Amino acid sequence: MIAEVFSLIVLLSDDYVRLKEGTTTGPDSEIAHFFAFATRLPMDLQMVISNRLYRNGKEYISPKHVSRSMRKCFREMDTAPSES
Repeated sequence: MIAEVFSLIVLLSDDYVRLKEGTTTGPDSEIAHFFAFATRLPMDLQMVISNRLYRNGKEYISPKHVSRSMRKCFREMDTAPSES
């Protein structure tokens, strides 16, 4: 789950995905504010925050986990890049 949160932050940062209009108000506003804040941080801090959300003391996420998570995100968006 940590890698999935990190992947979403990266995808939002790089404009691969966007938050829906109106997400900054209503029941999802706290999550939207979190992602808006997290996307403005350097990648190493995005990783640290992703770990801290799940009370994980590590600073980095394994590239293997990030890669798996990214592929999962792209599959769910139905735009999976071909695996080599």
